[in-house]
Amino acid sequence: MRKSFVLSLAATALLAAAPPALAAAPDVQAGVTLAASGAQRVLTLTVTAKDPVGIAKVEAVLRTKDGTSFQTVSDFVRSSGTDADGVWTASYRSDIENHPGTITADVTVVNHDGESTVRPVSYNDCYPTTIEATSTPERLDLDHPAAHITGRLLARRASDEEPVPVPGATLNVVPNKTVTTAEDGTFALDLRGRVQTTISFPAAGRYCRAPYKDMRFTVDQSEVTLTARKTAPSPLPVGTPVVVSGTVTRTRADGTTVPVEGISVRLTPTIGNRSVVATTAADGTYSISFVPQGTGNWNVYAEGSIYTVQSPALWGDVLVQDKTPTFSPLTVTPSPVARTRPVDITATVSRTAVDGTRTPLWGEEVFLEFSSDGKTGWTTLDELRVRDGKVYATIDADRNGYVRLRYAGDTATKPGTSEARFLDVRTGTEFTHFNAAPEPISPGGRLTVSGELLRLPGTSWIPAGSGTPITIQFRADGSTAWTTMGTTTTDKNGVFRKTFTASKSGTWRATYAGSATYTPAASGTDNVRVGRRTAFAKGFNVTPEPVRRRATATAAGKLLRYAGGWRPAARGTKVELQFRPSGSSAWKYFGYAWTNADGTFRLAFSAPADGTWRAVYAGSATYLPATSGTDYVDVR
Repeated sequence: MRKSFVLSLAATALLAAAPPALAAAPDVQAGVTLAASGAQRVLTLTVTAKDPVGIAKVEAVLRTKDGTSFQTVSDFVRSSGTDADGVWTASYRSDIENHPGTITADVTVVNHDGESTVRPVSYNDCYPTTIEATSTPERLDLDHPAAHITGRLLARRASDEEPVPVPGATLNVVPNKTVTTAEDGTFALDLRGRVQTTISFPAAGRYCRAPYKDMRFTVDQSEVTLTARKTAPSPLPVGTPVVVSGTVTRTRADGTTVPVEGISVRLTPTIGNRSVVATTAADGTYSISFVPQGTGNWNVYAEGSIYTVQSPALWGDVLVQDKTPTFSPLTVTPSPVARTRPVDITATVSRTAVDGTRTPLWGEEVFLEFSSDGKTGWTTLDELRVRDGKVYATIDADRNGYVRLRYAGDTATKPGTSEARFLDVRTGTEFTHFNAAPEPISPGGRLTVSGELLRLPGTSWIPAGSGTPITIQFRADGSTAWTTMGTTTTDKNGVFRKTFTASKSGTWRATYAGSATYTPAASGTDNVRVGRRTAFAKGFNVTPEPVRRRATATAAGKLLRYAGGWRPAARGTKVELQFRPSGSSAWKYFGYAWTNADGTFRLAFSAPADGTWRAVYAGSATYLPATSGTDYVDVR
């Protein structure tokens, strides 16, 4: 005797209470079950209905998923209860061959008042399926990286029948593969790079969705050996790429070393850059290029995979010349400079970073270089040490040309040079024996300025020769500006002279503007006092003499001025009395007196000690100073 089995099919309205109707409609619940035995597939609809006036009619219309009706079930029989509260059932055969898949039974229940309730109930009319699958080998590794999966898809038409193969079915294999079953329901595929997978069969036609088939694989991971080699100059100019290359290998059980293909190698700089990844080729080689953003380190390692263990990281460094030497313009003093004379050269040197920040050099060497044309043939004149960003050099000038500073660079700073500065070397010139006379001098007097201009063509000074233009300049007392008073030329001995009319006190000098061959020059200065002459008349005297200590002594004299002839100084002219004690060389102020209308003056005082006395007139804007004769007084 065959055993039958009953399937409880999913129903959207099964055991669900109907919502209250607007009118007095029956309260309906519906469900469906399947009994499959042999070739018989019988479906039973069970309807539970309640209505106070009693149930008059129950029927159901079957439709497919697309809404097409294909059968009406009307032979419902009340199997229990009453018309007002009972259970009605009806059985019918499945039409799975023609209408497989989701079927909806729209159950209609009508009461004796003609009020009705429609309750849909759905079920999936299909054959249950099962996936069988196994894989080989038992353990995966780099030598056996693919899992060979074989299996079959089976369907059970009835509980008392053996499952049958499902041909032509498409199965999904995680992550993104599909496989189609053969006529006997079998399938086979190779899966690489996975430690697990899931095989699934979605519902198709008369076949139900199969339960997922989960599979896990045992993988033996291999250790790998990473090599790395940096290809780049050191130090490295900014913007220059660095290439790191190498191999990834492993050692087999038999001791042989073989390359590993498809391994991700990751390089990470410690400054600025993001990681860069490359994949090993068939020969196990890789190559990674990156542009470092500054001096720092990098590390590289082979990432782990399903078949390999992550390698230890290898480290390297890179020195980037990301700073630029910055030179101030060279200062050359004097310029032009006399040949064989020393010339001072100064400048500042700093490092400029990419962000514009400047830092003075300290302790580094720079080279002072010379070139005759400023373009080629640079030779080193001196090696200089930078102190707090400053460079000083003194050289003996011997020829025209160009000078510059050169910094050789270091691990952080690029090489660089300053702008070239022209070194203007000429034959030296110099004034000697410069004089303005007479001095002092009266207004309107004839003042002669003279001197000699020399040249240094070799190691000895010689006269400048005739015809060299000389400029005579004057700076009045109290002023800072020089005024050109006239010009003259040298004679064959380099001597020059020029006569002027004296008008005011001040300082005189001579200048030579220089030429393409000779350096400019300026003489020393000579201050000349201009004013009317003054003098003390003979007979300045201190009386009595000798004199007792602290007794009264009197100094007397007469001050004269020249105005077409010698005349007494005006009343009220101040005259100072000075004293120099015996044994001393210093004059000391002792007092003053005012002149009378006849230019005479007198000053009484207490005699302090033995010594010499004199009278001094300091002068004014109009009159020149004067000093009297001296008088020694013996104090007892």
